[in-house]
Amino acid sequence: MNEPELILADNPDSEARQLIDDKLGAYNAEQAGYWDPRPLAVLVRDPVSHLLFIDLVFLPESLRGQQIGTRMPAHGGGRGGAARLP
Repeated sequence: MNEPELILADNPDSEARQLIDDKLGAYNAEQAGYWDPRPLAVLVRDPVSHLLFIDLVFLPESLRGQQIGTRMPAHGGGRGGAARLP
């Protein structure tokens, strides 16, 4: 299996966002037995470090268990360490 590519994007296009919404919604409906897509947020703000906080993640079942979620915060788009976006 090829290694999946991790891409840092601070403004994903509408196609990527729709794919995440659709797949995450289907996963949540499968797990909970229903899907109520009202947008809710838990905001975490660090005024000192301005660290990146990951908003939504969906991995197809075939990619789960490969430590991709663990690697994401450190990926930082080639910046090394945690990603910092302007």
